[in-house]
Amino acid sequence: MDTPSEVYRRSDSDRVVECRVGDAFGIELVENATTGFRWLLTPADLVAVVAEQYRAPDPMVPGAAGARVWTVRAECPGRGALEFASRQPWEPEG
Repeated sequence: MDTPSEVYRRSDSDRVVECRVGDAFGIELVENATTGFRWLLTPADLVAVVAEQYRAPDPMVPGAAGARVWTVRAECPGRGALEFASRQPWEPEG
């Protein structure tokens, strides 16, 4: 998967992203796959997740963090928020 030209990170968490219907952008969050925790995205109805991938650390060092990267596309006009949670997927929410 190619990384989109506009990529937002945790430091951009308070940022408002303005885009047009059909525009795509990326979101990248640091994640350490060895812990079992992973970032889960609950998208707003206004966007569609086009792609998601885990990017391993470079160089590959045991225990090093990589990143989870999503590409999302604006589907309709409006305003919404993307919600992320870092948890072990097999654990119940709460």
